Amino acid sequence: MRLGISLLFLILLVSSGCSEQKTGIKPEHRDLIEAVYSTVNVEPKLSYSVYPQVGGIIEKIFIQQGDTIHQGDPIVKITNKTIGVNVENARLQFEVAKNAFEGESTLLKEMMEQIETAQSIVANDSINYERQKRLWAQNVGSRLEFEKRELAYDRSKNDLARLYTSYNRTRDELERKMEMASNSLKINKLNAADYTLRSKLDGMVYSVDKEEGESVSPQSPIAFIGSEDDFIIVLRIDEVDISKVMEGQKIIITLDAYPNSTFEAKVVKIFPEKDERSLTVRVEADFVTRPNRLLKGLSGEANILIRERKNVLTIPSQYLNEDGMVQTDNGMVAVKTGIKSLEFTEVIEGIDSTTVIKILE
Repeated sequence: MRLGISLLFLILLVSSGCSEQKTGIKPEHRDLIEAVYSTVNVEPKLSYSVYPQVGGIIEKIFIQQGDTIHQGDPIVKITNKTIGVNVENARLQFEVAKNAFEGESTLLKEMMEQIETAQSIVANDSINYERQKRLWAQNVGSRLEFEKRELAYDRSKNDLARLYTSYNRTRDELERKMEMASNSLKINKLNAADYTLRSKLDGMVYSVDKEEGESVSPQSPIAFIGSEDDFIIVLRIDEVDISKVMEGQKIIITLDAYPNSTFEAKVVKIFPEKDERSLTVRVEADFVTRPNRLLKGLSGEANILIRERKNVLTIPSQYLNEDGMVQTDNGMVAVKTGIKSLEFTEVIEGIDSTTVIKILE
């Protein structure tokens, strides 16, 4: 008996629809809201994937999925035999460079001894030259002897100047080498520190993607860490609709995890680049009202409220063709339209509430 009643209801419904298509409908007044539709995903507001700066083997993992973590807490320790060798080599190179610059038996010390010897020669040649100069002024001695003393004095002065120049150049070069070796040692020590990765923020461990004993590289993520209680809503807006979306607009959201509830949000950020694969633009929103519990990855749907009009004349959007015309008893009529919802379109000019329109064939 129930089957018969259901079948009769279906026949009446189909008959009503067919009758409506044949006889047409009239525009009706209603409140109309224009909205942009999007799917949504819930993500931590602050988050990052943990990548090692260097490759190696995971010696120790300090975290588990679901752990609360604080900035600076260790995440994993990575071992690499090469890093210890690099640090030791850098330390030895620094010691050699430092000893060459500051040590007791250094090249600089030898060069300074040569300078001191050259200074003694210059002093002696100066005395001989001045003595011979005075004698020559008194017409004592030969001119050749005077010129020999003068030449010896000039030569010893030039030798001393060259030694000073060589000393200063060598000193600067050795100092630079020592500084470079010191910097290399610091860098290698920092690289060694990179083998213990630490959290960059306070939050939660959402995933751990490696196990102890696995090899890792700078291209492979080890974990995902993000805010524990602070979430954003990520929307993907079709490029044809993105021009309608602005920061501050109200959003009505439904989440699959809460099928009987709706939540309010607002647009807070519109990204300036289109995703070429999906032809969408990323938009972020903050919850205004939210469920008691949120989880990373919750999904749902959203409608961004663009415009709202009260008591406007509307027709079902399916009655309007691509050229903005509707079919009436008198043929096709052009209409001026306003805002649109998913089902209805506002009519501003062309027809009124007495016009009968028919569905397009």
